[in-house]
Amino acid sequence: MVLAQVAGVLADAGLDQTVRRLTSATAGASRPPLDPQFADSYTQLGGLEAFGHPFTPPIAHRGGTVQLCQLGALHRDPAGHTRLWNPLAAPVRRAA
Repeated sequence: MVLAQVAGVLADAGLDQTVRRLTSATAGASRPPLDPQFADSYTQLGGLEAFGHPFTPPIAHRGGTVQLCQLGALHRDPAGHTRLWNPLAAPVRRAA
């Protein structure tokens, strides 16, 4: 249902090639497991009810790692701190 709505909006915007790729993509046969580096935070923050199942393996992001789940995502920064991922958060700026 959501995919059809997104495809419709993209088609209305004239992005026909993107619509074709989106609607012809196939899902993998199995979902990736939760990476062990996120296991404690995943459980502490609500587990399956809060995040759903993982749908990507860990992905490098801003020097850290992100794993996307159906309902949310976790980010582990280079210092090893794990929290909810906010892709719109400004990067950390350090004083000169």
